[in-house]
Amino acid sequence: MAAMSLGTGIVYLLSRDIEISAAKKVLTGAGIGYLVMVALMIFHLINNADIGGGKPPVPLMMIFPILAIWSLYAANFCSTEKDPTE
Repeated sequence: MAAMSLGTGIVYLLSRDIEISAAKKVLTGAGIGYLVMVALMIFHLINNADIGGGKPPVPLMMIFPILAIWSLYAANFCSTEKDPTE
């Protein structure tokens, strides 16, 4: 899990200077990926409820949904137009 998060962070770092349309695609893909990860964490939490090990860490289960919502919000609802008051 940590290696995947590190790899994802490297992709985000390398894609910081791309075009807006491409950045929206990266954020949409990231949001969907985080939602899949949350679903897998819930699946493992339910299936491993009776055994001691193998459960996903609780902080990660709180951080990934926040990152998913944030990524999808930024990709779909943030405007790229300049504010006319500036």
